[in-house]
Amino acid sequence: MASVTLSLEDYAAKVYGCWLGKNIGGTLGGPHEGRKGLNSLTFYDPVPEEPAFNDDLDLQLVWLYVLEKKGLDLTPWDLGEAWKRHIIYPFDEYGFGLRNLKRGLGPPVSGWFDNWFTCGMGAPIRSEIWACIAPGLPEVAARYAWQDALCDHAEDGVYGEVFFAAMESAAFICAAREELLEIGLAMIPEESRTARAVRNVMRSHAEGLEWTAARERMLTEFGHHNFTDAPQNIAITMLGWLYGEDFGDALLKAVNCGYDTDCTGATLGAILGIIGGKEALPRRWVEPVGEAIKVGWGVVKCEAPESLEELTARTVAIGQEVVRRHSARIELSDTAGTDVGCMGKLDLRRSEEVRELYAPRRQDLVCRPVGKWDVCLRYGLDASIRPGQRKRVEVTIVSRRDQQSKGYVTLRAPDGWTVEPVEQRPWLLPQQGDRADFEYLVTAPGDATQLDISNPLSVVFEPFDRRAKEVEFALIGAALWKIVGPFYAYEDPRAEVFGPEERLSVVGGDLPCQELWVSGNAVDLNPWLGPRPNGVAYAQCYVKSPQRRKARLIVSCDAGFKAWLNGELVLDTPQGRPIIPAGHRSGPGSVAEATLNEGYNSMLLKVVRGRSPVALHFFITDQKKHQYPDLCATHWPEVAED
Repeated sequence: MASVTLSLEDYAAKVYGCWLGKNIGGTLGGPHEGRKGLNSLTFYDPVPEEPAFNDDLDLQLVWLYVLEKKGLDLTPWDLGEAWKRHIIYPFDEYGFGLRNLKRGLGPPVSGWFDNWFTCGMGAPIRSEIWACIAPGLPEVAARYAWQDALCDHAEDGVYGEVFFAAMESAAFICAAREELLEIGLAMIPEESRTARAVRNVMRSHAEGLEWTAARERMLTEFGHHNFTDAPQNIAITMLGWLYGEDFGDALLKAVNCGYDTDCTGATLGAILGIIGGKEALPRRWVEPVGEAIKVGWGVVKCEAPESLEELTARTVAIGQEVVRRHSARIELSDTAGTDVGCMGKLDLRRSEEVRELYAPRRQDLVCRPVGKWDVCLRYGLDASIRPGQRKRVEVTIVSRRDQQSKGYVTLRAPDGWTVEPVEQRPWLLPQQGDRADFEYLVTAPGDATQLDISNPLSVVFEPFDRRAKEVEFALIGAALWKIVGPFYAYEDPRAEVFGPEERLSVVGGDLPCQELWVSGNAVDLNPWLGPRPNGVAYAQCYVKSPQRRKARLIVSCDAGFKAWLNGELVLDTPQGRPIIPAGHRSGPGSVAEATLNEGYNSMLLKVVRGRSPVALHFFITDQKKHQYPDLCATHWPEVAED
């Protein structure tokens, strides 16, 4: 394919338009975030005097800073490490991803392990940085976006960011809306909820449905009670674009659809800003937000730009480096090239290169860059382990340079664990991309007191021509719950046997008690609740805290429940609510302000089944709604058995 020329002037204008449109749309939609009904906005409400700060932009400022400090050859591990240093937002998937990263789980496992919000909008909203540094290179933007999304998402959360990044990248050299949509869709699995939701809206538009009817049709099939769910919001963004008569009308239609309005408005504003450039954005929409950048409190220790002009200049500087690397595909020049049409510029068959990123074998493989190699650990379907469990893991060494290298590798586990085989094992990698694979069986000690929340597995990596490195990964200690049930409320007097006046432990007495090991905060009590309404089960765990501390106990449950902490009733919630296991979005009846003692703390739950199976999540945050990464519930203290 012949290279395509983009003038430097147009490139900078489109980058500026992207960030300005992002500010406009985010400021328009921000005050109305989370409303699920139709809005009736005709302009900003309230009219601002400056742009609103928005995590949609904030995280991309971090990635720009990382690109400047680290260079273009980023890895998912690099982004995960940067997240731990620079991003402290506790929201939804951000909070779960950060907790996983702090516990030693790298991307992609940090994105999917114990994370209910894998398909949220947190990743799709940070696509623009990758598009802006890879103008006219959609598969390059898509790969960067994929790496980014793995930090805190999986599946549609990843697909959404790749879809937007590829489409926005192509928009630097192509203005045809329908063709841009096809470019974005070509980069993600066609059977994904995101792809199907977007095509649903495209079909409604082609059939001539009114925009409100198109919205209703899409939500009927793809709507979700979590207002930040990605497929419905990505489809809403595209609805605004398809039905909008101009810039303002497009943003208003997207935001008036409701749901995650700051995200839908901000992303659509960015897309339209890329296509039209800075000067195409109406002054009526530009003047209230101006040219400043407002950075939120969740970004720390980062040299963020203070203005759109500075952000544009820094983005373009990185983009020029990317384009030079891909000069056979696109050139930046003082003069623009001839417009040959989108499909003449972009070979959609290249999407196969991107689709390979979604191969199942990639979804549990955590890789750490070590010099000219990647040292990787494959977890399997779960990143947790329980006492006595024997778990198969794979270690892979991948060469990143086109030269022969060789050495030895050894896997080590904590004291009391066993690793088979135990011997040092040789590897040889003739050239770039070659790999050496090793299988191990790791067995945790049967004594649960020897497990911690994060249990390090160390790969000792010894190249012949380099000093040996010890590369740490982590296995999460599973939590132990002990459960009794089912009883039947109003029929069985034992249904209230664990009232506050009784000894608050499911251990002892004549009631059969069973153990349930869980890998995260989702606790499936349905086998103990029985198949019919009013089934009652009691579940208890012990949470070990390294110190006395203030805490917020959060029980997100769609059935009625009670909760006791150390014998004190802290929650009594007769009616459940739809599951939203987020520290900052859990409402009354789901959150108890409490104090954890140093050492062991008893948590007892009583759950009453309604007409449907029950979903329940239990976790603990600090007063600022950040999840504690150091709480352990892998075993019961001996005192609990007395």
